[in-house]
Amino acid sequence: MLQAVLMADRHEPHDEALEATVLENRYRIERRIGTGGMGTVYLAQQLALRIPVAIKVLHREKSEDFTSNYRLLREARVAARVAHPNVTRVLDLGRTPDGLVFSVMEYLEGEDLSQRLEREGMLPWPAVRRILRQVVRGLRAAHAIGVIHRDVKPSNVFLVAPGEARPEQVKLLDFGLAKAVDPQHTFGEHLTRDKIIGTVDYIAPERVLGEQADARSDIYSLGVMMFEMLTGQRPWLSDSNHVRAMMQRVREEPPPLPDFLPGVPMEMAAVVRRAMAREPDDRFASLRELDAAMRDAACKHPPPAPAPAASAEPGAVAEPKPRERSGPYRDTLIWTGEPPGRG
Repeated sequence: MLQAVLMADRHEPHDEALEATVLENRYRIERRIGTGGMGTVYLAQQLALRIPVAIKVLHREKSEDFTSNYRLLREARVAARVAHPNVTRVLDLGRTPDGLVFSVMEYLEGEDLSQRLEREGMLPWPAVRRILRQVVRGLRAAHAIGVIHRDVKPSNVFLVAPGEARPEQVKLLDFGLAKAVDPQHTFGEHLTRDKIIGTVDYIAPERVLGEQADARSDIYSLGVMMFEMLTGQRPWLSDSNHVRAMMQRVREEPPPLPDFLPGVPMEMAAVVRRAMAREPDDRFASLRELDAAMRDAACKHPPPAPAPAASAEPGAVAEPKPRERSGPYRDTLIWTGEPPGRG
């Protein structure tokens, strides 16, 4: 019997006692800066170097769960191996005085891409191009050492606030679901064997069917993110029935980009369509190939801006369409049992 388990966006009560705590004589917790499905993130000071760091502390029930512990360890080990400016560095691992597992990461100021999209909707083409190029670079560094991310989505793309002499930088987050292509470097694949794990709105069709994930699975997720950045909408509306939502991606062609997007080269429609192809063989074979296609599209002249509609009053501004959003982790699910067929 098939079984789908939704990992809800549960927020545990704030542990006030952890603030001002010194962890392993090296890190002093200052304040909480975020909470997700797996843990709480705090701003802390590295006492010896006197630099700020971010510390992710697993929720108590996760710290008592072997699989969750292993995933945090895997995330730290994988991120440490992917040394690249567009990948968030993981610096250390440890336990709190009462036994909760934590990881130490570089501290970043800014917002994630899901927050940017929530606030602004569709992004202008120059911003889309700048963000995507950096995401691709970070992913290419992972793929170069045989690591597939498997959870590419806006909430795992962090936009570091620009400084006086530094433009906005993009950092790829969360390698907790990463998979090694080389079977000799499993990163604990037995933890997810016979399971589909990922985020419903971005998961590749072949992963729904339980087939092997490779670089093209990340390319599919990246294509969905491209669509969302360019249009302000996801290709499919969120569906509370997650089985139906996944099968829609397996059985139906993804919707095309609109015929016209202000300032966006028309060639990007073909780039997004190929990245989101249902069959892996129909996608770009590598991120290098995808990157080249985006560069070619960027070299084209963007289409002219459309003339105002005749019925529009002078100075009128179109109302943005409401966007269906769901919080980080809310649409992440684990599927156990036999994958469904294509039908």
